[in-house]
Amino acid sequence: ALLGRFEGRDEWTVTLSADVAALSARLERSDPLLAAFDEQTRGVSEGARYFLEKTRQQRITQLRDRTLAAIEAGAQASLCSLDAELAAPAGRGTTVLIERNRFAAMAACLAAIEAEHADAGVRFEIGGPWPPYSFAATLDATARPEEQAGTCS
Repeated sequence: ALLGRFEGRDEWTVTLSADVAALSARLERSDPLLAAFDEQTRGVSEGARYFLEKTRQQRITQLRDRTLAAIEAGAQASLCSLDAELAAPAGRGTTVLIERNRFAAMAACLAAIEAEHADAGVRFEIGGPWPPYSFAATLDATARPEEQAGTCS
């Protein structure tokens, strides 16, 4: 009876990537601290400029990581709205269990997010379909909760 859960459903891996230079440029335009960098470094010594540049690079890295995490979280929420199940990532990407007839909706959803963030070169790579191995642990009633695949909440 538990195997009926997988009938008509496939597992897919969805991996997010972005053009680092394009995303960094977007952040430099939108973040007030980064936008003021040239003004801050005008007339300072080479040594001071070096340290300000290191601080600028750290801010870009932090903002880039936060932005990508927010985009990924939004994509996962959108996938959940399609009645998909998500498994805890094992490495890169999000593992998705979705009905076969909803694959086109999943692809369209991810394409819309890509279009929204086109200036940052955001891309989703969809791999699969795979047998639902990432979700098989949920069939084991003795598995610990952290070993079981997650569901959308």
